[in-house]
Amino acid sequence: MVIKNYKRMERIVILPRSNEIDVFLNMEEGIYKNIIYSRETTHRDFTESDLIKTDDGKIHYALNIYKIKRGKKYYLKLKSKKGFTVDEKGKLKVWYGSDLASNPHFSQALKALKIDWFSNEENILWPFITKTLFEKVITGKITNPIDYLSGYLKLSRISASPKLFYEACRKNQLSTKLKFLRGAYVAKDVNHFLEYILNDKGGTHTHHLEDLINQSKILDRKIDFKWSSKRMDEEHINWTKDIMQAEVASVPDKEVSINLYERIAPYIPEFFEPLYTQKRVFMEGSQMQHCVYTNYWNSINSGDYLAYHISWKEQEATLGLYVNNSKPNKKLEFSQLFGKRNSPVSKELRLAVVEALDNINDDISRASVSLLKITVPEDNNNFLAF
Repeated sequence: MVIKNYKRMERIVILPRSNEIDVFLNMEEGIYKNIIYSRETTHRDFTESDLIKTDDGKIHYALNIYKIKRGKKYYLKLKSKKGFTVDEKGKLKVWYGSDLASNPHFSQALKALKIDWFSNEENILWPFITKTLFEKVITGKITNPIDYLSGYLKLSRISASPKLFYEACRKNQLSTKLKFLRGAYVAKDVNHFLEYILNDKGGTHTHHLEDLINQSKILDRKIDFKWSSKRMDEEHINWTKDIMQAEVASVPDKEVSINLYERIAPYIPEFFEPLYTQKRVFMEGSQMQHCVYTNYWNSINSGDYLAYHISWKEQEATLGLYVNNSKPNKKLEFSQLFGKRNSPVSKELRLAVVEALDNINDDISRASVSLLKITVPEDNNNFLAF
């Protein structure tokens, strides 16, 4: 007589199937059931998940997402199935071609296995998960956040203090992996980068930081995060000039496709300088150090938007206007007015521009000048800053 050895299994229900499914399916057919389905159930996803451990060390995790569908009768349909297996050697296999990092619900398995050190700080640790780290966590080879982040740094070939890294994560200064990697790969010293963001309590240590990181990647230069704010500003200006010199030759000096500037030129005051070619808009963005070119060139080119350089009593600014042909007395509407690096302008300059704009609209209206009809956003405050 042959006795077969069956593997013992322990099943841990993590998310039980919602009782609402059975309640709805068992309801009496009719109009009321149809109403409930139409108003509530048809839009709902129902999730269940469980974990199975075998006595030989294997772990199987499954997460199923269902929808209630309607045919001749209502029925339950599997919408998607995700999961993973960890074999007896601790090797991970994620099912159906899914990747680990984009499935944070997989961390429920660690919670079910009572790996509390990870579960308690899941929000700051999961963004840095990798297949290798997951295997070590679930098999108990990594047992604390410092070793976990140390492992991530090693896998990423980044030399930095895991304690500093952990502190920056804990203070919610590195909410995503991309935010860390962007800074780490351009930093002269990654520890200085971590110290820099730890000291940035308001998140506004320098409003040039994102620009500076982009510039350092373009120019293949490193940022020394020990620089002062003044030095950061100086480098930002110098790097902007370097990039501008390399790029300006390739920007065509073509006029906008729909030239409303010419049509309203007789009514524009001298301190409004029209930005009516692609190169002029590009130079404005470069010299004023904002994004009028990248954010608004397409709208300017199509006649949806007008941009002017403002020179007034030793003040320099960029003015943006919506074009609106549907209002007889207000065909140009104020959008935004900023100085260098999107700095606010003086109250006097703003009043001078608003008064000039009122006069322009009055003159355009009296002269019955027709502008391209465009829909203006309902909320004129909802714009992309230069």
